[in-house]
Parts: sequence; C-alpha cells; structure tokens
Amino acid sequence: MWNGHDLAMKTGWKQVVKDLHIRVRDVLQITMVDDTTFELTVFASDLCEKHVPDNRNPKFIKWFVDVSKPKMILPIKWVNSIYAVGRLNDEVFINTSTGYTTNLKLEDDGKDVWFSDGWSKLVKDVDIRRFNILVFTFSDQNQFEMVVYDSDYIQRHVITSESSDNEESLNKRRRY
Repeated sequence: MWNGHDLAMKTGWKQVVKDLHIRVRDVLQITMVDDTTFELTVFASDLCEKHVPDNRNPKFIKWFVDVSKPKMILPIKWVNSIYAVGRLNDEVFINTSTGYTTNLKLEDDGKDVWFSDGWSKLVKDVDIRRFNILVFTFSDQNQFEMVVYDSDYIQRHVITSESSDNEESLNKRRRY
C-alpha cells in the first residue's frame, strides 16, 4: 500500500509506475483516504499484492466469472507465503466493512487450497455476481477482510439477505 497522492504529486504518474514496477496486467486498487489522499495497492498478474508493507499481511484479488462454483481457489503464491508457514486454520472468517461476517472451511488437497464449506452461502448472502472483483486482506490467523467491487470497478456496499428492504433500496448501489 502506498500513499499514491504524495508519490504522484512529487514525481508524476510515470515515475510512480516506474518506482512501483507497474506492468501490463497488474491491477491497481486505489482507495480514497480523504479529500487529498489515496492509497494505491498493486496486484501482479498472479493475483497477489506486489509491495506488502512489513507491518501488514498480503492481499489477494479474485475476479469472478462463474459464481455457481461451491468453492473458491486461493492464489498459489499467496498460499505458499501464508499457509505454508502454518498461519491459517482449517476454519476462517470473512468480514466486510459493513459488518457481515461468516465462517468458511479451508480445503487443502496438498496442491491447492480453497474456501469451501460456506462459500456458496457467502456468494448468495453478499450477492456476488459475475465479473465482481473481490479483494481479500488476511488480518490474522483466521480472519479475512473482503471488499467487493462491481464490474464497473466501483466498491460496492455489501448488502446481505438479512438487510431490510428499505436499507437495500437506499444502499445497494452506494459508491465510495
């Protein structure tokens, strides 16, 4: 995560691209912090965060094409950096900024690792759709923070099936 405003204002965008080694197929997550500051996270084509500060665990992204699958595979590079050192439990919790929390099981066949039991419920509850982008931040041994972006790359306010009809109509397309 980089303070993109300071970098861009001092050096210009071309220098930011050079300094952060941004390449074709990299994905940028730009988050507005306040009126004059934004944070920039760069994901490589392997879906993993490129520049992880020492004080934070790495993020990964998932771009959804088929939401009907009952489980979601985790990026192998991310798994090798976190899971291999015993930092994940067999059960994990997914949290959103709007307070939605659910637990999932991790399935590991020795080659790949997936979010499994509970994944289909999360997809339904959060209304994950085709071409949504999910950003996962691993926060500790069994907690993930998840942010959902619509196909137009705008962060979506997560509405769950437990939300009231009034709240849903007001917030379903809230943009940040």
